[in-house]
Amino acid sequence: MKKSLFALAMLIVSLTSFAEGHIFVLSPSGMLSTNPETPDYLIFDYPEFSQSDLYEKVLLTVGEHFTSPKDVLSTVENKQVSIACTVGKGVKRTDFHSFDISFKLVFEFKDNKIKVNAPIINRMTTEIGRA
Repeated sequence: MKKSLFALAMLIVSLTSFAEGHIFVLSPSGMLSTNPETPDYLIFDYPEFSQSDLYEKVLLTVGEHFTSPKDVLSTVENKQVSIACTVGKGVKRTDFHSFDISFKLVFEFKDNKIKVNAPIINRMTTEIGRA
């Protein structure tokens, strides 16, 4: 499951690289886009795909990366996909200090476009280990 979440996170990172170099960054108020015009979302253009095509492609991608997609997915057919993610030790600060993160990703669809909302962090906990 951890590898699946990492793959999904990498999908989001790779998607953000196509949004004119804008990415999501952690701020005191949550995750925000580096695009000042759209601080809480990014838009990706796919000119040759319909709304339903884009919806299906995201669902298929999630299905390929999760053992049990139904446990993490919430959908509104052809309009929205929400994915609940938890990553244990997902962010490593040092060899002895890491963070567990629980967050939600939301994708919205229109003809030729995917809107990726800034990840909603539900919980972030820390663990300090010893050598």
